[in-house]
Amino acid sequence: MQGGWAFYGRQEELGALLERMRAGRWFFGTIRGRRRIGKTALIQQALDTLKADGPTGRRTLLVHLPDSSPADVAAVFRTAVRESGLEAQAGGSRSIRGLPEVAAAVGSLCAAGTIVVLDEFQLCHQGPLRGLPSLLQMQVDRLQGRGNGVMPAMAALVTVENGNWGATSLRAIHAVLASAAEVLSEAFGRPPEAPIRVAPWRMAPQVFDDQRPYQVRLSARDRYWSQYVYQFSHELCHVMTNFDAHRGHKHRWFDESLCELASLFVLHRLADVWAEEPPDGIPDAAGFAPNHRTYARDMADRYPRIGRADHRDWLATHLAALEANRYERELTGAVAVLLLDMFQADPTLWRDCAHLNLWNPADDSTFADYLESWAAHSGAHGIEPRTPAAIGAALGAQADQKLGA
Repeated sequence: MQGGWAFYGRQEELGALLERMRAGRWFFGTIRGRRRIGKTALIQQALDTLKADGPTGRRTLLVHLPDSSPADVAAVFRTAVRESGLEAQAGGSRSIRGLPEVAAAVGSLCAAGTIVVLDEFQLCHQGPLRGLPSLLQMQVDRLQGRGNGVMPAMAALVTVENGNWGATSLRAIHAVLASAAEVLSEAFGRPPEAPIRVAPWRMAPQVFDDQRPYQVRLSARDRYWSQYVYQFSHELCHVMTNFDAHRGHKHRWFDESLCELASLFVLHRLADVWAEEPPDGIPDAAGFAPNHRTYARDMADRYPRIGRADHRDWLATHLAALEANRYERELTGAVAVLLLDMFQADPTLWRDCAHLNLWNPADDSTFADYLESWAAHSGAHGIEPRTPAAIGAALGAQADQKLGA
C-alpha cells in the first residue's frame, strides 16, 4: 500500500504540476478549486517532491495574499521577501510599494531561480488587486523572451480592426501599435486595464469615453509608422491616466500636455528599440528606426520653447487660457516639451501618472491644489510619489503658489 493519504485522489494533479515545474521554462500558472480542498497543500507537496529530486539551488517564496488594498499586499510581500532572505534576488524590498513593484520583484526573483507561490490568488481577479495578473504575465513574457521585442500579453490587448488603412497590412499596423503600447505600459509599470480596439477614421484621433474595451480612432494611413505611434501613444496615455473617471474639471489641460509628452517620449524610445530589436511584421523596421526620433523633433519644433529662466512666470501668464480651453495646442505642447528631458532621464516618473483622475479634480481650486491631491492620492495607495513635486518644480506650481485661484 502506498503512503500519502493526504493526497488521495490527487496524484494526477500532482504529477501534472511537477511536470510543468521540472520543464525548466518560465510559466505563470493558476491552481483552481473549491476553498479548503487542499490547493496550498498540493503546492507544498510539489515543492517537497522537487527537493527530493536532488539539490537544485532553487529557493521558494510562499506569500499569503491579504484581502486588502494594493499597499497592504505590497507590505505583506515586502515582509515575506525580507524574512526569507531574498532581498537581493528581488532587487531590494524597500521600493515595493504597489502592485507594479510586486510584479517586478516576482520577475526578479524568478530570474534568479526562485519559485514564487502566491496563495489566495483568486483575490486578484476583481476589486483593487485585479491588475496584478496582467502585470505578472508581462513579467513572464519578458522572462520567456517572446515576441522579438513585443510582449504577447501586450500584443493581445491591442486589436486593429478592419477599415481603410490605406496601402499597408493589418499585421504591420498591429506590430507598430503593440510596440508603442509596450513602451508606455512598461513606463507606467502596468498594462491598460482593458483591451484596446483601434480603427481608422478621417477625423482627429480620439479615444471614446465610457467604452470597454477602449475604442480608439486614428487618422494615420499607409506606412507612416511614426504618425501611427504619435497618434496612438497620445490616446493610450489618456487610457493609462484614467481619462474618463472624472471629466468636468479645469485641469484637463494637464492631461493633454502629459499625453503629448507621451507621444514624444514613445517616439524617442522606439527609435532605440526598433534599432536594437526590430519587431516582426514591419518591413525594415531597424532601418526605419531613426525616423521616429526625427518625427518627434519635428513635432516638438511646432511648439514655443519655455525658457529655463522664465518657466515659473510662464504658467502664471498662460494658466487662465489653459483652464478655459484644454486644446490650446501650442500651450499644452510647450509644457510637454519642457517636461520631456525630465521624463527621458527618469522614465519611472510615469508610474505616479497611473493615479491621475482617481479622485475628483473638480474639488481642486488651483493647479497647486491639484498636484497636492495627486500626491496625496498616490500616498494613500502606498506609493511614495515623486512626479507631482517634480512637475510642480518644473512649472513653478508649488503649494505656496496658488495659481488659478
